Order: sequence, then structure tokens, then C-alpha cells
Amino acid sequence: MLTEQELAQFAELAKKFEMPQLDTVKGLVQTHLHPVFQAINDGGRAAANQTNKQRLEELTGQVTQLTEQKSALDGEIRSLRDKSPDVKELTLRHEQALADLKQQHTTELATMRGQLVTSHRGRAVADLVAELTSDKFKVDPEYANTVIAQRPDVLNRLKVGQDGTTSVLQQGQQELTITPAPGRTAIGHLAEELAGTIDDRWKRSGVDRGPNATPGGAAESARFEQLRSSVRATDEARQAAKQNAQSGLARLRGTTMAEA
Repeated sequence: MLTEQELAQFAELAKKFEMPQLDTVKGLVQTHLHPVFQAINDGGRAAANQTNKQRLEELTGQVTQLTEQKSALDGEIRSLRDKSPDVKELTLRHEQALADLKQQHTTELATMRGQLVTSHRGRAVADLVAELTSDKFKVDPEYANTVIAQRPDVLNRLKVGQDGTTSVLQQGQQELTITPAPGRTAIGHLAEELAGTIDDRWKRSGVDRGPNATPGGAAESARFEQLRSSVRATDEARQAAKQNAQSGLARLRGTTMAEA
């Protein structure tokens, strides 16, 4: 445990931090103070979750208000219809207002549902990254966040519902999901599966990366960007091959792709 004097010395050193040294300082904290690095990451996720929560509360309030307005207009229209034909013009105006309100209500509901799914998906991805970077699998946090967690084949296996439930599709499946073992989660099983495919150089395993390697530096960031580009290119090639196969099948059948 650091003494008061040592803490004061550490604080003085922190004051000398310069922005051009961002990658170097980040690498030092990530490598030698990983619990602190993890706590900072957790704090960022907590802030994002709080922002999502506030947005969802705002949308919920708007949907509730629109529902009440819709109910009030419904009541006015029923009342007008019960009176006399002389109020036809006023009734038509109310019906148009009601139609506009219904459209707005539908749009707000769709936005709220989309926000809910986005929030739940973000939490599922964060849980996956937390599993991969834990002491059990020791995957490099930046690699887990910017490469593994961005791969389409990984994201497509995470299925989230508006109620917050998360399921994970089995490898190569479109419907069958992973049933977790007792005391484990589907995300944990997926992390274990992915960790087994990750090269040791992307893990905090103590493997020697060379005397001139600096964790978190510009060279490593460039390698991550190359990896991300490779992942995107592979996915685009896969999609193009799928479309070409569908087009070829359509030509063989003598139909259009839409008819095929």
C-alpha cells in the first residue's frame, strides 16, 4: 500500500502528463495498473448506461403524454358524433389531428423500442468485452473492444429483446441458441469460444513482443486499424459472394433475383 508521501509523489508525477504522451501513458496504465485501467473503462460504460437511461425515461414520458392526448381526442370525437351533423367540419379537423397524433405516437414508440434494443445490445457487448478481458481469458482490452466486439459475425450472434433478455446463437446457426451451464451465462460461453481463436499476442500473457514494442503506442494502434479494415473487407467479400451466388441461381432458373 502506498504511503501518504508516495501518493503525493505520484500526484506530482501525474501533473507532468502531456497530451502527446497519451498512448505511452495509456500503455503504462493498461500494462502495469490493469485494475485501474479496467475501473476507468467500467466508469465509461456506467456513464453511457446512465445517458441511455435518461434518454429512455424521456421517451417513455413522451409516449405516455401522447397516449393521454390520443385518448382525450378519441373522447372528443365520440362526443361530437353523438351530437348533430352540424359539427361535421369540426369533427373532420379533430380526425385529422388524431391521425397526425397517431403517426407521431407510432414514431415515438418505434424510437423508444429502438433505443431499448440499442441499450440492451450495448450492455451485451460490454459484458462480452468484460469476459474476454477478465483474468480468465486475459484478452487485450483494446483488441477486445475495437476488433472482436466489432466483428459482424460476433454481433449477429447476440440477440437482445426489448425486455433486456440476451441470447447467443450457436456457431453457424440462425435459430438455435446456447443454453448456458449452471452458474454460467451464454455470454461467458461465447467469450470462451472466441478466446480460443485469439492469438496469444493479443492477450496479457507476458509473451515477449520485442525490446522496441511499446504497448498502446502508435504502431500498435496502426495494427489494430489494419485488423479492423481486414474484418470489414472479409465481411464485404462474404456479402458479395452471397449476392453473386443468388444472382447466378436466378439466371439458371430463368427468373429475376426477386422472383428467385
